[in-house]
Amino acid sequence: MQPDAERTPLPSGPTFEALAAQFDYDRAEPLEPRSVGVEGALGLEDLSWRSPRGGRVPAWLLVPRRQGRHAAILFLHASTRDRDDLLGEARQYPERGAVCLTMTAAHSRPGRARFPSWTNDDREGVIQDVVDLRRALDLLLEREDVDPARLGFVGLSYGADYGAVFCAVDGRLRAAALISGGTLRDWYARNSPEDLRTHYLALMETVAPDRYLPLVTRTRLLFQNGRNDPTYTRREIDDYHSSARGPNDVIWYDTGHWLNADAARDRAAWLARQLELDAEAYRGL
Repeated sequence: MQPDAERTPLPSGPTFEALAAQFDYDRAEPLEPRSVGVEGALGLEDLSWRSPRGGRVPAWLLVPRRQGRHAAILFLHASTRDRDDLLGEARQYPERGAVCLTMTAAHSRPGRARFPSWTNDDREGVIQDVVDLRRALDLLLEREDVDPARLGFVGLSYGADYGAVFCAVDGRLRAAALISGGTLRDWYARNSPEDLRTHYLALMETVAPDRYLPLVTRTRLLFQNGRNDPTYTRREIDDYHSSARGPNDVIWYDTGHWLNADAARDRAAWLARQLELDAEAYRGL
């Protein structure tokens, strides 16, 4: 990690309290979960619930066969993907004692603008995703087979960037693996249309991940990044890592943005330790 003194300075902006208020919702509102059906030996359930920000949230739910109280892990995909993106990875965890839920982000749902649209829809979509992740935790905690003390999260790319915001504003997660994340303002500056750039950067600053990472105090973080990532520069990744506080873990790989099987094995073993999953099931990983 870089020392704080070497980090790119953050632009001035609102207090954390004002920023976090963007993600408030009424926990008493009904979730109205709907299940389309369950298939397969691992109990893959096609599930949705009502979003406080409008519409319904599509997700896959996987539940262990064994009885008892289990850890639970939420998954959020990269910007161009949906709930299927991390389903293959999520399938390995029920056998090891974890309920898993993979959610489709707002911008990947029918009728929504794809990310990035370079409009306010992007900021509103980020806010909706964080609120929907919080409601996903509410839904999981209504289950008698979920242990509220062993909640985890896995986010990839977009899911890592804005999963960091989720970790900061919610506080119920024990552990979160953030894969191929980075600070975003420079990426936005490189890729946004020139005539929209100033307005867009100011707009997205209210949801910038490195404004929230210093406030992650209850969640142990694992950062996994590729040394040859073409999406973010090394400085952007280092700034992302060094924004966080606490005894977190950082692992680098000689890969690009999407990492590799070694990263998946490291992540699985790390989550097993943090969430007290079945250690025997992890032998040979």
